[in-house]
Amino acid sequence: MIKKVLVTIAMLAMALPAAAQTTGVTEVNARPGVGANTVRPLNGIRKEAQQEVKEIRKETRKEIKEVRVDARKDIKEVRDEAKEARKDIRQQFSADAQAREVALVTLRADLKAKTEANREQLQEKLKKIKDTKKADIVAKVATSLNETNARLTNGMAEMLTKLSDILVKIDAKTDDKVAIDAARAAIVTAQAGVDAQAGKSYTVTVTTEGNLRSDTAAAAAGLKKDLAVVQTLVKAAREAVGKAYKDLK
Repeated sequence: MIKKVLVTIAMLAMALPAAAQTTGVTEVNARPGVGANTVRPLNGIRKEAQQEVKEIRKETRKEIKEVRVDARKDIKEVRDEAKEARKDIRQQFSADAQAREVALVTLRADLKAKTEANREQLQEKLKKIKDTKKADIVAKVATSLNETNARLTNGMAEMLTKLSDILVKIDAKTDDKVAIDAARAAIVTAQAGVDAQAGKSYTVTVTTEGNLRSDTAAAAAGLKKDLAVVQTLVKAAREAVGKAYKDLK
């Protein structure tokens, strides 16, 4: 196209001196039968130049149109890729949730069996305690430990579900897959930790009647320590999702 423009400019440049020469000839030879023949070559050059310019404009419009079409195609491809990426992460979370539900069925069954076994063992030991009030307190503490563990792990599981939903929304608005993948990995790790903690059964290991207070305190401390580990994982997942959100800004 540039070559054609240069040719057109050259033709116009040639036409200008030709016009001056022709005008001069017309003025000098303004006689019947001479002027009309002298002007004809100039008109032909002008027509050719105008035609060339029209063709260049036509080709330019065509090229611009093609560029716009290509740009629309590129934008559509980018949007389609983003849509597939969002679909992919949803499928990943869905697959994780399904696998988790299958695992939880076995985990809950095992937990129920362990808790029942621990309760029966504790009851046998507490029968040897002369102070029945203290024995009842110890039994209640053991029950409370398991209820507390269930309540807190359920809360952490709900938090991770919300973080997963938030991450899907963030993924829809960013191309930074590194932060998204890191956040998802943190969520999966935390969820595994929460499930493992939810599957633990707690009891009070009774040594002697005189050590009942310290025995119950040790059981409570054990639960607290275990929960702290899982809470650290959940915090890491929350921070990873927060980082992905900040990168979005």
